[in-house]
Amino acid sequence: VLDDDGVLGVASDWSLIPADSGDSRVKLFDPGEGFRLLFVTGSAPGSDADFVTTATSSDIGHYNRIVQNWAATNSGFVTAGGLSFAGLFKVVGSTDTVDAIDNTGTAHTVQSPGLPIWWVDGKRAARDYAGFWDAAGNWESSPSSAAQQYVTLVDGTEQTGTPYRIHTGTAGDGTKASATLQGVSVSVALGAASGSSAYGSASAAATAAASDELQSGTSSQSAAERFYALSPPLAMVGAGQLPTFDAGASAVFSVDENTALAVDVGAALTATDPNGDTLTYSIASGGDGALFAVDTATGQLRTSAALDYETASRHALTLQVTDCETLAGAVESPGSCMPDDYISVTVNVNNIDDPGTVAFDSAIVNVGVALTASLTDPDGGVTGVTWAWTRLDTASSTTGTTISGATSAVYTPVAADNGKWLRAVASYTDALGAAKTASAVTTAAVTTIVTVSFSTSAALSVAESDDPSTMATREDQVTVTVALSADPGRSVTIPLTVTATGRANEADYSGVPDNVVFASGETSKSFVFSALDDTVVDEGEVVTIGFGMLPSGMMAGVPAETVVSIVDDDRRVLQADMADARNSGGPTNNKAAPDYSSVGSIAANDWLRFNKVRFDEAPDILMVSLAASSADAGDRIEVRLGSASGERVANLTIASTGNRNRFGVQYAPVSGLSAGTYDLFFVFPSATGANINWFVFGEDPAGETTSEFDE
Repeated sequence: VLDDDGVLGVASDWSLIPADSGDSRVKLFDPGEGFRLLFVTGSAPGSDADFVTTATSSDIGHYNRIVQNWAATNSGFVTAGGLSFAGLFKVVGSTDTVDAIDNTGTAHTVQSPGLPIWWVDGKRAARDYAGFWDAAGNWESSPSSAAQQYVTLVDGTEQTGTPYRIHTGTAGDGTKASATLQGVSVSVALGAASGSSAYGSASAAATAAASDELQSGTSSQSAAERFYALSPPLAMVGAGQLPTFDAGASAVFSVDENTALAVDVGAALTATDPNGDTLTYSIASGGDGALFAVDTATGQLRTSAALDYETASRHALTLQVTDCETLAGAVESPGSCMPDDYISVTVNVNNIDDPGTVAFDSAIVNVGVALTASLTDPDGGVTGVTWAWTRLDTASSTTGTTISGATSAVYTPVAADNGKWLRAVASYTDALGAAKTASAVTTAAVTTIVTVSFSTSAALSVAESDDPSTMATREDQVTVTVALSADPGRSVTIPLTVTATGRANEADYSGVPDNVVFASGETSKSFVFSALDDTVVDEGEVVTIGFGMLPSGMMAGVPAETVVSIVDDDRRVLQADMADARNSGGPTNNKAAPDYSSVGSIAANDWLRFNKVRFDEAPDILMVSLAASSADAGDRIEVRLGSASGERVANLTIASTGNRNRFGVQYAPVSGLSAGTYDLFFVFPSATGANINWFVFGEDPAGETTSEFDE
């Protein structure tokens, strides 16, 4: 029984409790007073690896397992509850990463010097942890002769002959040992890289060197030596001090599956405390405890979750009880009371006949579409399933018309089922017997499937603006019609979806509703799609109209969408002769170009202005259509922002095209011109005889396709 101070309780008549040398019945400790036991391991029996005695490992757990294996050979290391604590012994040894004082839990202070330590034969080795690690290294039980030793083996046998060498790797203060080898201080802890480790020798105190029991010298790590083993903290339990369960160590109950929550499971598992203390019951962690609850005052076990035989026919858990007192009778801290007794509880779950269930593969039931019913039964072992289908006027009807010939799990509704509900009934045998039935009714009435589609063309086109010269036609509008294949016999709402691609967005069109509503009897509805004019060069505007989630009994037909293309009517080309403004006496229009739209007679510092030119993306090149002779070669055209002296974003040096009537396209890079709207000034720093036709901004032709370049 583990006390909340970390002390294991041992029975008051336990033979290993230190006692008076003259009368073993007179114990040297009162109930609750702690102590620890010490022994030395023996030589390894044969080549058994569980009892190895070398010190070549750097893992402290390796040495702990060695002494625990030795402790397990003494069947007397048991608690008052009959549980072995051999697996809690720790080696009195240090590695390079773990000190013995920490491994054994023997750290101490002046105010808290720790527990006394006794050899298992009943002689005291140290009055407390401070005496155990006193740096002088002299424990209390020493032989009278320096040639002798005093140690006790695991079975309590005293050894007083020639002193053993005992692997410790530990200095007198409990930390890892070191030694001076060839003038250099090196670690001699267990598993030390030097190849040697410190050993102790429990020889006579009168002649032993400092730290004799822990560090008498160094020995090869591969040498077969022994180890000190230290028990966990122990304390004697007073007679009648602990509460115990009245039912003993185990109890078995039964409960039906599907039992409601908070129902008692068997009788209360009470405990008795001879001292009459108030007891508290709880469920220990692990096992199936989460499925149950316990009344903390009475020990009554109850269900707290659904129990299902088919999932688990048996559950195991552990109930525990405490009187919230230490072994010495002191009240334990609230919330940290340690259990005093345990009882293993087995709950057997009784198998009850669970009803079967029928389910359909679809919540929507349509004429001409197969509907499949399926049967499940938690009891399993389902055989001999037969089916029957009934046509009902309402979902709650108890009687209806049996459908002739419908005897399988799959039924395809016919016209007579339209507007009716269907019931499927399964008759079968399960693991608990024959003559079982299960049924289900469709959640919706049978409907006839109606298809919805666009009766207009799947591809439509509108102009960005209306042509006023054609009064009878609106080039910027198109009628879109949605049609049903049949009268749905009820009001239905068809949701529409709109997807804008290319350069289209919501500002480019109007007139598309969120839904199209059909009243009963209607099979066609229309709306007008209108393009909205702008001044943006945005070719490639496309708007796709489709259907959203359709109502039950309806499906999309063909075409299920219509694609409307908006034809852009904005110019991409800046015609020189159509500039919004030019300087006084500036360039004059002429007909030198093939399209009769060009300017010439350009004097120094003349300019052309184009207002509010919008760029959806930053251009990287300027293209100019011009005609120039060799006399004009070297003249320049500058593009400036906002004014004739504004920021320059392009600079074209004119090259000869052969003469002033032969037009060709010349290029200049553009920089510093991001997406946006600008007033552009085309400035001529010097007089030129060249004729200018148009200006275009775009991408570097080296990065364009042939069709993009042509456009």
